[in-house]
Amino acid sequence: MIVDIHNHTAPHSPDARQSLDELVASARQAGLYGIMVTEHVEPDYPDPLAPDPVLSALYDMEEAARTLARVRASLPDDGFLVLSGLEFGWMPHLGLRMADMVRSAPFDGILLSMHVLRGHDPYFDSTIFHASRRTLCREWMAHQAAMAREAPDFDILGHYDYFSRYAPWEDPRLRYDDAPDEMEAFLSALATRGAALELNTRTVLRMEALGVADPLPDRRILERFRELGGERVCIGSDSHEPGVHGKKVPDILGRMAECGFRHICHYVGREVRFLPIS
Repeated sequence: MIVDIHNHTAPHSPDARQSLDELVASARQAGLYGIMVTEHVEPDYPDPLAPDPVLSALYDMEEAARTLARVRASLPDDGFLVLSGLEFGWMPHLGLRMADMVRSAPFDGILLSMHVLRGHDPYFDSTIFHASRRTLCREWMAHQAAMAREAPDFDILGHYDYFSRYAPWEDPRLRYDDAPDEMEAFLSALATRGAALELNTRTVLRMEALGVADPLPDRRILERFRELGGERVCIGSDSHEPGVHGKKVPDILGRMAECGFRHICHYVGREVRFLPIS
């Protein structure tokens, strides 16, 4: 199995509906090797349609660290990992603030994500979908490529296909061919930095619920990432509630193997760790 590198807990992430104890119990029941807790850090979150708590989603790191220590101490000595991370919501002007946040605590891994385009988060607001599919995919991936190049310090780039979950299209799964030039720039930047690409099971589950014929990550994206020298791929559930851990993981591992990957990765103390895809 895997270490799930993308999870949120209450009260530290304002949209989470699980405690750390519930998260760990869910992941252990699913047979995972461990989890990384990645609470939302969203400075300058701009979407006026979002509920107020999200706007100030900067969590109390000291209290979160105490909770993490308590849960770790309560576990049996069986090797299950409870890792400390954060999910930093990127906007281009936030480089210095991100660097300061990353240095502020001994994190195991830093997950970098983009939720906002043109001042709107598609989770709350459909404004970005007024553009055509091709225009939006190209714009989204151009921003992903810039983020991968410019962000000062991260380990994993999270849910590159985030917006697709909320797209009004009949088949919203993001493909390489939706924006080939921008996708090439994105994958090249990520591979050049030696950063990891997250495959997000929440997106896969959403595609499956919408009846998409192939809900798994696009083969061409994975194949091209590997061709460009990308070796690091992680799987994250983006969990906000228990009960979702481990879902679609065997299918994603199978897709990775089809595309030539032999290992899945996670981070401990900001150092990469690989597990074989069996």
